[in-house]
Amino acid sequence: KFNWAIKSNLEFASLGALGKILGFAHQWTSSATNISALASWTEIGSFALSYTPIAATSKLLFIAQLNLTVRAVNNSYYGHMQVRFKHGSIATSEHWDLYTGTGSGTSTAHTFPYTFVCEFDATNTTARDTTVELHNASSTGGSNNGHLYFNEYSGRSSMTILEIAA
Repeated sequence: KFNWAIKSNLEFASLGALGKILGFAHQWTSSATNISALASWTEIGSFALSYTPIAATSKLLFIAQLNLTVRAVNNSYYGHMQVRFKHGSIATSEHWDLYTGTGSGTSTAHTFPYTFVCEFDATNTTARDTTVELHNASSTGGSNNGHLYFNEYSGRSSMTILEIAA
C-alpha cells in the first residue's frame, strides 16, 4: 500500500500515535546526472536506499529531498522532467512533473529543491531498495527538449526511511 504525497508543510502529528521509531536508513548523493536524453524511466545510478524492516506490521515513512534543475533550450523547446520512486520491485504509478516553458538558449535554469514524503506498510521483513526514477517527458523527445539535471550546481539529494511501530 502506497500513500505518496508532495508536502510543502510537512505534517507528522498523526505519526505520533503510531509508536516509537524502530529503525532508520539514510542515503545521500552529490553526483550530478544529466537526464536530458533519457526518454524512458531511468534509475539514478547508485542512488538507492536499502532497508530491511524489523517488523512486518510497522509503517515506513519515506522522505526524499531532491535537487532537480530544468531549463528550456531555446524558443522552440521547453524543459519537462518527470520524477517517481520505486520501492523494491514496485514502481509508483504516480509521478510528479517539473516544467519550464520555452525561452532562449540562455534561459535561466529553474532549480527545484523538492521534498517528497510517503508512508507505506512494511508488510514483511524482507530487504528492499528504494530508488528515484527520472526521465525527459518531452513530447518531442531527445536532448533537444531541455537541459534536465539531477544535482546540478553542487546539489545534494537525500533519501531517508523511518520505521515506526504500528
